[in-house]
Amino acid sequence: SFVISIFDIIFFNISLFIFTPFLLFILVNFLNYLNICIQTQNYFKSHQIKFLNTLKKQLETSKQQAKEIIAKVFEEYGIDRLNGVMVSSLTVTPQKDDVKEHLIVKNEESLIKLGYVKVDEKKLKESLYTDKFNEIEPFIDIEVENISKPAALKINKRKIQIPEIVS
Repeated sequence: SFVISIFDIIFFNISLFIFTPFLLFILVNFLNYLNICIQTQNYFKSHQIKFLNTLKKQLETSKQQAKEIIAKVFEEYGIDRLNGVMVSSLTVTPQKDDVKEHLIVKNEESLIKLGYVKVDEKKLKESLYTDKFNEIEPFIDIEVENISKPAALKINKRKIQIPEIVS
């Protein structure tokens, strides 16, 4: 049979009293250590992500510049398309000139009085091409920006897989 004496209970309580603060101290220090480790990992991960994002932007810029340079060389030699056997075809896209409109609101209160609850550039642009143009025109300015996109190379992926030729 199992007998518990008063001595056992007192010894157990004393040992809990002595060891509990020590165990709590160890537990708190361990949790602090884990927290520091996690913060350090998050710091390094965030810096790695920033570094990789800048590399990605640089690579995209370099890729676009390479496409433009190759397109110029192709145009010099009169090549407008190259067809590949296994991979893809290359096509020179022509230079494009775009016009972009920017609306500048001169008097927001007057537009709100005309029925525009919130001055939204998209809705104002739509209204420019309707009969409301004459009401809106005194309260806005329109800036026109010419955007020139240079000729570039377009890589067309093959949709049909061609089987390999065994020699």
